[in-house]
Amino acid sequence: MQGLKSVAILFLAMITVLTGCNEKVIQSVYVHSPLRIDAELNEWDARYFTSLIEKKIAISTMNDSINLYLAVRCVDPELIRVIEQSGITIWLDPDDNQSKDFEFHYPASRYSVVNQTRGGFWQAMTDSQKQRASKKLMNMGSGILVIDKREINSHVFSPDSNRSFLAATTESNGILLFEIRIPLHIENIFPKFISLSEKDRISLGFGFS
Repeated sequence: MQGLKSVAILFLAMITVLTGCNEKVIQSVYVHSPLRIDAELNEWDARYFTSLIEKKIAISTMNDSINLYLAVRCVDPELIRVIEQSGITIWLDPDDNQSKDFEFHYPASRYSVVNQTRGGFWQAMTDSQKQRASKKLMNMGSGILVIDKREINSHVFSPDSNRSFLAATTESNGILLFEIRIPLHIENIFPKFISLSEKDRISLGFGFS
């Protein structure tokens, strides 16, 4: 954030399966070094997590000069099952109007499945080409699908993206952990939106259905 160390974030939790809606404002914690996105959350301080939905979900945010980071911890068995089946959807509004014009889906494969045989290209490929293409599609399916509804545009960011959107999730002993990295300068990729670095408050919502 230009001239700021952190940003206030309005969180909206829209959980279809639990038929509930929570709203809280939390403060992002500034960090001087980039975080590792591995869903282990070893770099996150438990003191800065905020509970939502009867303490079934806890969230925290941090940012450096390049990225905004979001961590989610879920302990509800039914919600974990839904997340593992359908993935996670996140909405971001730099203008803090709770708009859903900019949304992320993780993993991308839960939202959109590519038809490999479409267009006839698959049949024309050699076995080696099909193997490489399948591997690339699987890799992309593990990435993040970002949808820009203002410009009617979408992009899938693969898990090996070094300086852009990146997410990871793990589940162990009945606890699901999720971590995502969001570039502050989203306008470099999606020009219909303004830079998060210009704002002192934004809206973030996440949902599962």
